[in-house]
Amino acid sequence: MIAPILDTIASLPLTHNPHWVVWRLETKPGQSKPSKIPYNAKTGNRASSTDGATWHAYEAARAAYERGGYDGIGFVVSEFDPFVGVDLDGCVDDQGNIADWAQRIVDDLDTYTELSPSGTGLRLWCVGKLPDGSRNRSGSIEVYQTGRFLTVSGAKLPRSPIEIRDRESELAALVATLGSPKPASNGVVKPVAPFDPNERLQMALNSATGEKIRWLFEGDTSGYSSASEADLTLVNHLLWWASGNVYQTDQWFRQSSLCLYRPKWDEKHGIDTYGNITLNKALADFEGGYDPVAPSVGINLRDQLQSIADIADIADSFDQWVTVQALADELGKSPAYIKDGLKALVKSSGVKHTGLCESVSLADFLALDDANVPYVVPGLLPRGELVLLVAPPKMGKSTLAIDLAYAVTRGDEFLDDEVTQGGVLLVTPDSGSRSAKSKLIRRGFEGTEPLNVIAAFSITQLAALERELVKHKPTLVIIDSLSAINRTTDISENDADIGNSIYALRELMERHNCGGVLIHHSRKGNGEKASIDAVRGSSAITAAVWGVWRLKRLENDRTAYTLDCDLRDAPSQSIPLLIDDEIGHFSRTDEHASPETKTLKTRVYNYLLSQSPTALELWEIADHIGGERESIKKTLN
Repeated sequence: MIAPILDTIASLPLTHNPHWVVWRLETKPGQSKPSKIPYNAKTGNRASSTDGATWHAYEAARAAYERGGYDGIGFVVSEFDPFVGVDLDGCVDDQGNIADWAQRIVDDLDTYTELSPSGTGLRLWCVGKLPDGSRNRSGSIEVYQTGRFLTVSGAKLPRSPIEIRDRESELAALVATLGSPKPASNGVVKPVAPFDPNERLQMALNSATGEKIRWLFEGDTSGYSSASEADLTLVNHLLWWASGNVYQTDQWFRQSSLCLYRPKWDEKHGIDTYGNITLNKALADFEGGYDPVAPSVGINLRDQLQSIADIADIADSFDQWVTVQALADELGKSPAYIKDGLKALVKSSGVKHTGLCESVSLADFLALDDANVPYVVPGLLPRGELVLLVAPPKMGKSTLAIDLAYAVTRGDEFLDDEVTQGGVLLVTPDSGSRSAKSKLIRRGFEGTEPLNVIAAFSITQLAALERELVKHKPTLVIIDSLSAINRTTDISENDADIGNSIYALRELMERHNCGGVLIHHSRKGNGEKASIDAVRGSSAITAAVWGVWRLKRLENDRTAYTLDCDLRDAPSQSIPLLIDDEIGHFSRTDEHASPETKTLKTRVYNYLLSQSPTALELWEIADHIGGERESIKKTLN
């Protein structure tokens, strides 16, 4: 067994994507040889090649491997990365000689190539996209671009390039030699027991995921990056409810609007039909399915008790939340039902939340470098953290957030401080598309900036949000607002469990190294309370974030604000602000000036703004606003 050469792996562009897992060899009952089983590098639970919540950054996988207990690390290829992995099995003999057929492929692809962990095979990494409908395996050759965990050894083949090269045309030529995939609908899988197709389909439409299935069945593909992605999603749902019966899945899909109004299902794509290709993709990842033995939940609950108990041992709050969501979806229950069941199980069985426990010496702890924390906004918002922006309704919270977004996308200043330039992901189910569009245009966005908008989102869709983070790699994420993304759950803002949702969002920010701003309302009649006491809802909300930004407007001047910032690991601040209402831009005023000077400055500023672009003499300003000319002159200076 070849141990991973970590320094070589660290130099590969694969490490730029948070798609990493660890693995170890395990022999399943009935198997004669062990299998490589992937594990979540942070939680130690099983990883899935189709669940991005179980993958992490390369550094996390490397650290987990170096702690011990695993045989290697691996990378999950998915639709969100450009990589293709080519496996050539059993092509290297004991003396290290490569079979002629394999050497020809190595020469043709001419890209980074390494030995497999066993030392008997080769793995080639390329950039490219496989032709639709192409077969991905034949004999000792396998080619994968999505939904597959692949080991990475770092044992580079001598004389192979160190670069992972773009080889799309060469890959197309390779897979063309692998032959035709077996038509899925010709191999009918008989169900364990006969069932009424109409009754079963109605059960699917009335299930916990029924609303999603119904939308797709009626042709609604909003929220999907392509029609093909929507097709595959519906097929996956239908195949599960058909207990793996491909023929019935095909018949149900043909009844849907996705098929009725598009002839694509029976069109030839290469050597097979698009329908057969899609069914084969679903079959490749198919596990389980509806079990009529337990019709109330769709699976045998007894077999899931350990899965429920395992949730208690998930240390990463994001992973725990996604696992609860997935299990709730599988059982046809609400997340609250799963959590209540977990609490009962913990109480009755003594299961404890152990998480990951590892000590560090005092010397190492004190040597941790806090000085080089990267900030999106210096002193106010670190990368990898989440802050809460609170104010009463219609007080300018969204305007301030979009002002920050403008600064980040342009590399401009925000509140007179330089920010980290980068992309922005704006999640705005509260404002609505029209309102958000109006604010963006008002601030000066032109449509060319690296900003992407999610107009519909629920806290139950964290896995979907992570896909967007992987896709766009934003520096800043703005979520408007907490109440809007929490509407579809049965968790109240006054419930301490709301903190779990926010911790999960914060974990996402950390995982993808972006700063997050979560907009929320303040309490009514909050007066001069501290920022954290002014937040509406459970105290668990403020406990879950890195800091609270509270925006207040002065009573006697609609252009004058104060931003009070209570921060976890930085000094609290109270920043006086002025807004240019015409463009929705906030600027910092002199916080060291006396109240009288601040008032004069505000009056001077407002008058100059109202007369712009007219040039004014000092005496004209003094006559209009009152006050000594010398004081006004000092204010102008």
